[in-house]
Amino acid sequence: MDVNVKIVETDDEKEFVISIRRIVFIQELNIPEHMEIDDNEDLATYVLAKVEGKNVGTARWRETNSGIKLERFAVLNQYRSYGVGTAMTKFILKQLDQSKLIYLNAQESAISFYEKLGFDSIGSMFDEVGIAHQKMIFPNS
Repeated sequence: MDVNVKIVETDDEKEFVISIRRIVFIQELNIPEHMEIDDNEDLATYVLAKVEGKNVGTARWRETNSGIKLERFAVLNQYRSYGVGTAMTKFILKQLDQSKLIYLNAQESAISFYEKLGFDSIGSMFDEVGIAHQKMIFPNS
């Protein structure tokens, strides 16, 4: 199954991003909308992943005081384990300045996924929106 990933360029594509995040984070994980749709919406660069022409995944990155933060990875349930998350992560890493610190806060259930992509855990686990997370950095950064 081919996964195509692209940078979001239009308002329509941004609407697909928000709709995927609503399904995954707000409906499935019960994260309050005001915490999911945040003040960083206009500061981030988004990607949209498609499988057979259907929008199935999204993620974003943004500059912070600490470096470049990857976040809001979401894949529709029926497309998980088809390589969508891997394709989005690899696509994003190719877009970034590798001389800067690249990091993310992985949900506990996704730590091994990011380890397979080359990320290393740093520090202790912490709670974010009621879900255990681990800060992870990309070692080449």
